[in-house]
Amino acid sequence: MATESVNPKNEKITAAFQELQNRRNMMNQCTQILQRKIQSMRNANIIKRYTIEEINNQKDGTNFYEPVGRMFVLIPKKDALGFLTAEINENEKAIKSCEDNIENVKNRYKEQEVHTRDLVNNR
Repeated sequence: MATESVNPKNEKITAAFQELQNRRNMMNQCTQILQRKIQSMRNANIIKRYTIEEINNQKDGTNFYEPVGRMFVLIPKKDALGFLTAEINENEKAIKSCEDNIENVKNRYKEQEVHTRDLVNNR
């Protein structure tokens, strides 16, 4: 029976590549989740913009229903527009935050990739 001696450097490199592969998989999963979240918020903003257009088409003095828990409250037109505009702005900030998170995840992966390359080159 032939026994092979295991080189500690090879084990280190193998472990580094496995770690890199795990990080790539995690990066892809995080990116997909964040992209779905971004798309969902963009779709919500589109609906809110159409709603704003419809509200603007209504005459002044028209009241609108705003959900509060399990009830609805009548609110003036300007308040309804203000709420929708605020929600759109919040979604835009969240979209920007998600895009920044995607970039951070990709940058961390690239740093790990460079570290692994350095490990292989120093071998």
